[in-house]
Amino acid sequence: IKGILQGEKIGDWGILYRVEKGALAFVQEFSMHLSVDTTEVETYFDIVLAPNTPSGMYRVLYDTKKGDYMDVIVHKEDVFFSLNLQEKATTLKFISKENEAYVSCLKTITKQQDKIDFLQEEYLKNPLLKTAKLYQKEVVYLEMLVKEFTKKYKDMYVKHFIPAVLTPNAKTILQTKSQVLQFLQNHYLD
Repeated sequence: IKGILQGEKIGDWGILYRVEKGALAFVQEFSMHLSVDTTEVETYFDIVLAPNTPSGMYRVLYDTKKGDYMDVIVHKEDVFFSLNLQEKATTLKFISKENEAYVSCLKTITKQQDKIDFLQEEYLKNPLLKTAKLYQKEVVYLEMLVKEFTKKYKDMYVKHFIPAVLTPNAKTILQTKSQVLQFLQNHYLD
């Protein structure tokens, strides 16, 4: 796993964890190297994994003070990513088929989930039947997206992680704030 982090100074070491059943298992510490020229600050690292390292999701904790990290899929390929720490949302780049697929799915699913969340919020402010119907339509579309991505990447390891990205949604729009809170409590760990 190699990475280049740009934009701000961070520490000189990090920690690699394996994500296992929602918990983190320590794998190893790693060194990071700072490169500063007149225009840019870059930190780079190269984590060498044992040949028998199991496939899975790994967390690269690159800023131990702030707790900033990047989750990456490790499976039969080298992983390289770059990220500008001042513009995280728009600058993440992977060179890894598994991780490129994961990020693509994550962006699309997150965008669709944002639409659903917006409709739920709007309905609570102004309960219109057309908003409720659109909500249902968007939930069905989101479920279809997840199925399509899982089918598209059926021969890749990433297929195991796509359904986990999905946030639970009520099949029909919730009528009150208390229903929303109850739903969130009931499905928090889904």
